[in-house]
Amino acid sequence: MSKFKALITALVLGSSSAAMAAPSVSFSAEASWGTVSPTVRDHRDQRTVTTYPAFEAPTSRFARGTWISLAEPMNFRRGQSVIDIDSRAKLNQIRLQSASGASYIGTVTIWFVGGASQVITLNQRLDARNPMAQFNLNHTAQVDAITINGSRSQRGGTYQVFGYAASTRPTPPIYQPERPPVYQPPVYQPPGLVLSTNMSFQNTDGRRFLTVGAEKGAYSTLRLQGNSGSTFIEQVVVEFTNGQTQVVSNVDHTLFAGQIVDLRLDGAGRNSIKRIVVYNNENGVPSSNAGEFTATLL
Repeated sequence: MSKFKALITALVLGSSSAAMAAPSVSFSAEASWGTVSPTVRDHRDQRTVTTYPAFEAPTSRFARGTWISLAEPMNFRRGQSVIDIDSRAKLNQIRLQSASGASYIGTVTIWFVGGASQVITLNQRLDARNPMAQFNLNHTAQVDAITINGSRSQRGGTYQVFGYAASTRPTPPIYQPERPPVYQPPVYQPPGLVLSTNMSFQNTDGRRFLTVGAEKGAYSTLRLQGNSGSTFIEQVVVEFTNGQTQVVSNVDHTLFAGQIVDLRLDGAGRNSIKRIVVYNNENGVPSSNAGEFTATLL
């Protein structure tokens, strides 16, 4: 123990000598004895880590409209084409587009899901010069089927049908106040001369001859009206009593029950008519067309 005290004394004296040699330097020392466990502190940066969910792009409730094909290119069979729609898209426009040759489109009937329907009368020929016919639907809705009445030319003709799938943007209902009924006066029906009723081309050479005569007067319009089935009218030849002949070669229309085609006659009602020839085909080919129609002069 005495040796330990002597060591401490020597250290103190040595420190004093050093202090006298360098008075600007101070030194202090502390000593402790015993078994003390060291305290270890972690001074690294303590950051708060927050876990965020993976980013997901917001999904839009709205979809841009686009044209979709409703059927492959088709042609008329027996004057009618029917398309069953298997798309759930809601449509607001229909487009008929020529694919080859020429096709005559008479009427288009749109059958909506739920039973409602819309009938559009086009009476247009689709070919290279007029390749497309387009129309709006009464409202945006899902379509169940489309029925197209018409005919193709002798060269053959195909066409394709497209629908415009509208945006799925929801729109609030628009209040429409009820309107009072609008008075519609009765439509004046001019008197006419019925030449033949319920006639057909069946068992003929594709022609029907209608004799008129000068004593029946002069008329300005020939009306052909479908009664039953379907009847294809290719052309009409009108022979007047003054020797003039009018050839309407581009009729190319299929008449269905209730449908009407009016043909304007030369002379604006001043020429009397000798005879009218209605053609199912101009090649003299025996016809099996059993559809019935009526011919009337107005």
